[in-house]
Amino acid sequence: MKYTREGKALISMTCQETTANCHTLQLTVEDTGPGMHRETLEKLFHPFCQEEDGSTSPSGGTGLGLPIIKELVGLMGGTIQVDSALGRGTRAEATFVMGKVQDYQ
Repeated sequence: MKYTREGKALISMTCQETTANCHTLQLTVEDTGPGMHRETLEKLFHPFCQEEDGSTSPSGGTGLGLPIIKELVGLMGGTIQVDSALGRGTRAEATFVMGKVQDYQ
């Protein structure tokens, strides 16, 4: 929402697969914001790296949020990918595995 003054931001989660012990979930975040340069995407998950190229405003953060998210998704057996282009917005998808809670009767 930070960089999308007009347009929309959508968040969705779907179950991609279910087995006896777990669910494979896909979390998607999509916005109609300004998008990012390809060079920015290549550095997106590097710690302490923020792009200030005029397409976004300074966030005042440290650049650790996305590297931490990527690490957490990886620890859950998942992957994360981001697709973006200037003027088109950004779409991020994280897929990860969650164990089922066992019924205790």
